[in-house]
Amino acid sequence: MLVDRFSARKVVNSSGKSSIEVSFKGFSASIPSGTSKGKSERSDFTKSIDECIKAINSSRLNLEINSFSDLDKLEVAFMDLGGNPVLASQIAVLKALSKGNIFSFLNSSPSLPTPLGNCIEGGVHSQGSTPDFQEFLVIAPKADSFFDAANTNMEVYTTVRDLLGRYDPNFKNEVTAEGAWRTYISNFEALDILKKASRSVEHKLDTEIKVGIDFASSSFFREGFYYYKNFSLDKPKRKFSRKDQIAFVNGLIKEYKLYYLEDPFDQDDFRAFASLNQNKALICGDDLTTTNTARIQKAIDNKSVNCVIIKPNQIGSLTKTFYAVKLAKKNNLFTVISHRSEETQDTWLSHLAVGFDIPIVKCGIFGPERTAKLNELIKIEKRLIMA
Repeated sequence: MLVDRFSARKVVNSSGKSSIEVSFKGFSASIPSGTSKGKSERSDFTKSIDECIKAINSSRLNLEINSFSDLDKLEVAFMDLGGNPVLASQIAVLKALSKGNIFSFLNSSPSLPTPLGNCIEGGVHSQGSTPDFQEFLVIAPKADSFFDAANTNMEVYTTVRDLLGRYDPNFKNEVTAEGAWRTYISNFEALDILKKASRSVEHKLDTEIKVGIDFASSSFFREGFYYYKNFSLDKPKRKFSRKDQIAFVNGLIKEYKLYYLEDPFDQDDFRAFASLNQNKALICGDDLTTTNTARIQKAIDNKSVNCVIIKPNQIGSLTKTFYAVKLAKKNNLFTVISHRSEETQDTWLSHLAVGFDIPIVKCGIFGPERTAKLNELIKIEKRLIMA
């Protein structure tokens, strides 16, 4: 297929900020951004969005692209514009190549992931006296279908809302950009509410529900210490050394039977990650690994994690994303493909989850940008059942 000209424009993401959308032969792709970013992430844009759009619209390419690996040619063509323009052009072409069926183009025997959903949000994703931890998450790992798992997450989400209404006097039914509840209670209070909601829904639906945390610890790590501002009801402010943080996180795994822990330590402390009990939980690198094969390999060498986040716009290349997934799988690491906080309503993430055979998709629970991806996976599930 000859790739010559693209059409690019600005669209608005879930935070009300500008994002780029690139179209090719009737297929378009828009790219999210992150509020909380690892320092080794690729830049979204190396120029202003307007300059990038102008450069793409005025480009006159003459590229023959007929396979997934050929998408590297677009990396070369738009490298000087940043990761988001490259990724948008690659996904638009991939949609055209697959006639909109990315998952089946990439995977001849696809299976569905399990959704990991964000119920309560704090950290840099939320404002005010909110929890220090960035995300309080739920997952139904043994659900019979993707639909059932997504429905279970929604049941927990609504139960959490009801409990916050009872236990947080400042709760106003506010949601963050990711559609999670904004609350003004401490880390431990939020964990207790999530656990209580999960147990209630487990009993109601007769299914297993696990909880997890995205600590995003680099956001409250300074000069060798972890500074908490809303640690617990009786001791809101705490200062932990590296040793303290390791003991604290291991204690949380045991006390709350955590299934999933993301970035519990600073993004450069590979050894601290390795100190956690990987037989008890998924210890996941995000800012630690940034979908970057060099950092994933370092995590492998240090035995830091048993799980990595896959965020295509962290690395700003679809083919490099695939190499990151391939490296992780080769070394028996669990993979979790993830949305970003400043999302668009595009559903290509859903297709990559299935196409790359990734077992967990982290895409939120509520909000148009999140439900678009969940609904697309439900559609894919129906197609696979009928095939």
